[in-house]
Amino acid sequence: MSAVAELMDCARVAGLELIDRGNKLRVSGPEPLPTDLLDDLREFKVEILEHLRNRPDPLPPEEDPRRVPIELIDAVWEAGCWLVITDDQVRAVSRGDGASSDRLTTDLVASVAAHQAELLYALARVPGGVRASTPPATEPT
Repeated sequence: MSAVAELMDCARVAGLELIDRGNKLRVSGPEPLPTDLLDDLREFKVEILEHLRNRPDPLPPEEDPRRVPIELIDAVWEAGCWLVITDDQVRAVSRGDGASSDRLTTDLVASVAAHQAELLYALARVPGGVRASTPPATEPT
């Protein structure tokens, strides 16, 4: 594994998301961001951006039904919620930022309910994913 791949893996394990924004590398994740890791990411920014641009698209094609849970997971996250598995049921739970109640629409809740099997399958394969009996109180740090 190359140094850049190892660094990107460390970032993923730390809960960071690396996003290519043209000539900028956007890093998001739980606060506070690890300073030493951020320094390394800055040092290898050009190589990381190159790696991000050259990787294959991880999503299935638009017409593939497996794409539905991925897009639904993204929509729930954008609504300020976690997807939590309890008793083999998936439900959206506020991340506690106060804004999620306005963004978690009836349609989104209905979509989560309608796609239980697909979400359970997708979430069971998330690296580092957990099954919880109760939702997390806050974002992990």
